[in-house]
Amino acid sequence: MTDIKRRTPVAIDLSQKQPEKVSAVDQALEIAPRLPRAIAPINVVINPNQDFGEIELLGLEPDKSSKLWPLGTIFISAASGLATLWLSSSLYIWVETLIATKPQLGWIAAGLALLTAMALAGFLAREILAISRLSANQKLRQLLLVSKLENNLKTASDAVAGLVKIAESLPATAKGRAEFLATDREFLSASDLIVLAESDLVSPLDKIAIERVTSAAKRVSVVTAISPRAFVDIAYVLYENAKLIRAVAEIYGCRPGVFGFFRLARETLAHLAVTGVVAMGDSIVQQIVGHGVAARVSAKLGEGVLNGLMTARIGFSAMDVTRPAPFSETNRPKISQVLSVLNPVTTKQST
Repeated sequence: MTDIKRRTPVAIDLSQKQPEKVSAVDQALEIAPRLPRAIAPINVVINPNQDFGEIELLGLEPDKSSKLWPLGTIFISAASGLATLWLSSSLYIWVETLIATKPQLGWIAAGLALLTAMALAGFLAREILAISRLSANQKLRQLLLVSKLENNLKTASDAVAGLVKIAESLPATAKGRAEFLATDREFLSASDLIVLAESDLVSPLDKIAIERVTSAAKRVSVVTAISPRAFVDIAYVLYENAKLIRAVAEIYGCRPGVFGFFRLARETLAHLAVTGVVAMGDSIVQQIVGHGVAARVSAKLGEGVLNGLMTARIGFSAMDVTRPAPFSETNRPKISQVLSVLNPVTTKQST
């Protein structure tokens, strides 16, 4: 056996402080420490009836107080004002010269210019009114959501009064509005009041909107399936989606104008992106329809199903953007409701 050398005991001086190992992260923080910052509170409201994992965020308004006017906005505003001033002065000089040389033609030109100015003023007023109606519906929806979250009966009553005012201009809500006004609402809580108002005033509009979305999805699916050219598919899908967005807005009492439509379309597509809807391929379509339609029929019919489903999603997003009340007890419409209609259409076309 070999002898094992044992280490001689050594005394350790505990009075001396051992150096601590400093990580690279700690060294970086010591070099450039981060200043403390306050985090604004975020209220997240998750509705179990929401589709595609949609989450409504409240209180996420960006801080615009420290931002200066962007140069692009200043340039466009100044250039537009300059062009308007040049056009107005040129038109005035031309009409004045025409009146001096040919009085009859000059006064006709002056009348036409005045008529054009009045028509332009009316067009701008209509656009402003349309945008204000859309903004009013969105603000009312947020107010109802906050009042239900905070269980504030006074705020809920004011918001429901605005909802009744919107419903007065919509014939489809006549029966529900009469029942709601006849109900004794004295002992209702904020949540019960909002649920009752949604059931009587908004649910009839939801049925009409869902029928409109389903019909549009069916038309898009059939036209895509029988269309011989791709550009015809694209043109018809764009036309049908634009018409659907406008129709859904009209159902909820906020008919958009020209500029209002572009704003509504932008918000609808933004809402569609936030809810997690991405471009879907044929494999995703097969998953949606249970490996049925796209696997059994031609690729053209599978493309029709895809376009119909995307049209339905755009219609449902338009409902979320224009609906004057949040989805509380009423279930949000889902793709399965449209898919049950598209399946017989594609099967009939395949036979």
